[in-house]
Amino acid sequence: MNALEIKRNFHNLIDSIDKEKLLSNFYDLIKNRISNKEGESINNFV
Repeated sequence: MNALEIKRNFHNLIDSIDKEKLLSNFYDLIKNRISNKEGESINNFV
């Protein structure tokens, strides 16, 4: 699967979730993972 297919499938998956709490938890998980990776990258350069 290429990046475009992954993004499309990811959006379809998110769109199929009807439970607000599950969406919120999923959002927080992804946001935290991205924040942690950015922090790790910054710390590697400092």
